[in-house]
Amino acid sequence: MAQGLSTCHPDAPAILPAVEAKGWLEKMKPVAVAAVRTPVSYAPFKDPNCDGAIAYIWAEDDSIVTPELRQSYLDKSGITLTRSVKGGHGIDLEAREDVVKNVVELVEHFESI
Repeated sequence: MAQGLSTCHPDAPAILPAVEAKGWLEKMKPVAVAAVRTPVSYAPFKDPNCDGAIAYIWAEDDSIVTPELRQSYLDKSGITLTRSVKGGHGIDLEAREDVVKNVVELVEHFESI
């Protein structure tokens, strides 16, 4: 970890320089296990107001959300509009510009329908 922040495993390649990783880690707050184990009461993909207005951006090299798991999410939600970004599970950190570019394109798409 001295080289930087990696995803998943200490032997994985660093995705952020150590100084930047330290800054992000210092911003993290503890989360109660119950917060991640409690079923959600609202699923936007089931909300009629969101019908046809949901997309999914996925990480091409994600070692946490496998292709099978990703497909099960898509099948369950009915989301068909997807984009991919080259990077691992932390694409919001390691591929910020590509994520923002895709989000902006999706917003423009939704505004046009």
